[in-house]
Amino acid sequence: MVEMLSPTVTTNGSRTEQHDPYVAYGTTGLVQYAGRIAEEYLRAWRGTQKKKTIQEMHTDAIIAASLLIYEMLIRQVTWDFAVAGQDNLAQEHAAFARQVWFEDHQTAWTNVVSEILTMLSWGFAPIQMVLKRRQGDNRDPALHSRFNDGRIGLSQLFLHGQETVERWFIDTDHGGRLEGFEQQDTIGGKRYAISLERILLFRTRVYKQNPEGSSLLRGAYLPWYHKKNYDVFQGIGIERDTAGLHVIRIPKVVMEDPAYLSIYNDYKKMAVNLRNDEQAGLVLPSDRDDKGHFYYDVERIQSVGGQRQIDIGKAIDQKNLEMLLALMTDILVVGHEKIGSLALHSSKTSLLSTALGGIMDIIVEGVHRQGMPRLWRVNGFPPETMPRLAHGDIEQQNLEEVANFILRLSQAGFQVDDLEPEVRRRTGFPMRIEERV
Repeated sequence: MVEMLSPTVTTNGSRTEQHDPYVAYGTTGLVQYAGRIAEEYLRAWRGTQKKKTIQEMHTDAIIAASLLIYEMLIRQVTWDFAVAGQDNLAQEHAAFARQVWFEDHQTAWTNVVSEILTMLSWGFAPIQMVLKRRQGDNRDPALHSRFNDGRIGLSQLFLHGQETVERWFIDTDHGGRLEGFEQQDTIGGKRYAISLERILLFRTRVYKQNPEGSSLLRGAYLPWYHKKNYDVFQGIGIERDTAGLHVIRIPKVVMEDPAYLSIYNDYKKMAVNLRNDEQAGLVLPSDRDDKGHFYYDVERIQSVGGQRQIDIGKAIDQKNLEMLLALMTDILVVGHEKIGSLALHSSKTSLLSTALGGIMDIIVEGVHRQGMPRLWRVNGFPPETMPRLAHGDIEQQNLEEVANFILRLSQAGFQVDDLEPEVRRRTGFPMRIEERV
């Protein structure tokens, strides 16, 4: 017998209220105003400024390299659907899932993965599922397919650019349930209301049901911000060391008498234009006596160079390292900077591999919990035949280690033939034809 839960009783000031335990009550605490998320205390990570910040951070070499590492490593793994059972129908439906997601829509699966991985920068990635009825070589995109069985598959999987998402539709009366979002076209300004029923929403982190997740770049923001300023200072310093500082001397009366203001301004412009970039130059009074001292003069003061109290180059290197640590890609400097042992490098590589595995698990859960149920529902398939998306490993096991492993197992009495599929998977060797079904 199923036990029915009784309504809970809460106290609200001087009165009590009963609430159905099967209906969400209260709030997640997400700070949002009219669907616009306001969880951040830094202005640079709010609203339109957040969009500009992320786009600017993408131009940094360290950040660009780190994100590329994530993408390239994840793109090279193998993806497949694990069969839900041993019967023929489960096998058939697993083959159908592979067709839909890997073979029969307009974008290659690896490119879809790349678009999903934009969630690392933005915290979220809304991917729209566009359905189609599979009717073979049909000119209509809603019908065109490599297959002609009348089943419902996918025509497109495409990203809604995160910078176009203006606000979210959130049902605050039911535990902050997300219903969709409003998108504004960057060209024409047209607005679209996108239902969550059409969307696969991938998020790096689900905290307080925040639809925008948490950007991987957020932890790298402060070192990036300081480094950006240090780069400017360093560039100006190098230019000044090269070009020096120009001093133009003119009579004091020219600098003080308003009648000579235009002439004074011309000399100031001349001091600036003697350099090629940042504005730097001095205009000084040059009043002299009758003993050969000049009234007008131009002098170039050579910079002493390298005598600064703070080494800006080292400060920039420190901020680069802090960004790498925040992005878990500090393996980039092991060896390059001649720091760290081989064991440390292996440990960092394993840590990065684990993080990448967690990211791929997010993709798996998104497809399994959002995409697959929709496909099964529109096709009328039984839920028990629904396969689960699975991904391979980032790191390939050492062949020698695998060989020794097999040797030890065989010596212990295990049949090597039974281990062959797993060995082939771990070593990257191709599967037998009969095992690819």
